[in-house]
This record gives sequence, structure tokens and C-alpha cells, in this order.
Amino acid sequence: MRTPKNATTPSPLAPTVATREPAAGASGHRRLSSHDLLAGRIEVEIEHRSQIYRLRATASGKLILTK
Repeated sequence: MRTPKNATTPSPLAPTVATREPAAGASGHRRLSSHDLLAGRIEVEIEHRSQIYRLRATASGKLILTK
């Protein structure tokens, strides 16, 4: 089977879900999915102004952000 001239193949350097720019919400703010942010983990650390915060998913599906 021949490939059309204008067809592209995925580049191994193509952005992944975690690195591409997230879609903007209706308000124009940057929106991140908690699923993408946690990436299968229960907790992630977020550095903000040299401080470490922890974002944790609870068993009931809620999110808790602590310093």
C-alpha cells in the first residue's frame, strides 16, 4: 500500500499529553486535567515560589492541596 505524498508520520519528538499546551477553558484560563497532572499517582509535589505543595487525590475522588 502506498502512502500519499502529503501524509505525515508521527515524529518521535512529537509532544506527549504531558508536554503539549493544555486547552483553554471557557474563561480563557489555562485548564489542566487532574488525570494528566497526577499521571496515575495519588500525590504530586508542586513547586511554587521556592515552596513545595502537595496535591493529593483522596479515595472519594476529591483533591487536597497542602503546604
